[in-house]
Amino acid sequence: MMHLEELISVMEIPPIARSILSRSLPELDRCILHDPMAPMRRVMGIATLQISATWPQGLRRLLATEARSLLNVSEFPASENDYCTDLSPIYTALKEDCLESVGLLMNAGCQFCFDWERWEYTPDLSHECAAVLASHLAKRRQALLRIAQRRLGIYLSYSPLDVADGIAAQLSSTIWNARIPISPCLIVEPDYATIYHKHQLPIKLFPIFFEKGFWHTKSHDNMGLTPVMVWRAPFWPGKQFSLGQPSETLTWLNN
Repeated sequence: MMHLEELISVMEIPPIARSILSRSLPELDRCILHDPMAPMRRVMGIATLQISATWPQGLRRLLATEARSLLNVSEFPASENDYCTDLSPIYTALKEDCLESVGLLMNAGCQFCFDWERWEYTPDLSHECAAVLASHLAKRRQALLRIAQRRLGIYLSYSPLDVADGIAAQLSSTIWNARIPISPCLIVEPDYATIYHKHQLPIKLFPIFFEKGFWHTKSHDNMGLTPVMVWRAPFWPGKQFSLGQPSETLTWLNN
């Protein structure tokens, strides 16, 4: 059986892709030095950031190039009738439990939201990855609040350090309507209620988000539901589910 290095050497792929697949930082540096636009080229339709999502050292180097503009690319070549799971760098890093890459991508400003199609694997999201994700999302909520306070003079009763998750949708909409430019990663979808209303977020991870400042556990969504009333992903048919910890967490959430 051929080793990965041998297989890569005989494959007809661009040098930039070969350097990423072989996890060779010196080779990656040579590719970029020789052709600064190489990181922007796709390999069989896949962007370099997608390929390097689980290789933090290479990902960090690529984020310092023009490839940073591909931060949110998620397309993956597939035939017309094929179902295609999202393969954006951040979701790939989370799925593969690559903590350092998650931090790098969130720091770089990648967009993130809990989406059912992308999050079919959330029950497997590790506590460590969830903590990194929660920390960065908390900073984004704080940034959104500070912009509203400083630029529009609203929600001044909130501390600038508050993780204003329960009013994130209102903040985002108000700032957008005021035509104040903000990073796309701060924008929250109009129907967003709180992180706990996202049924894709496993119940077992709730305490992690609470520890990071997401305290709006009793807020209502646009249907009047509190988080404890929301139908959860682990309850869907086909999902492995144990009543132990989720039951305890639901009790904690309701108190």
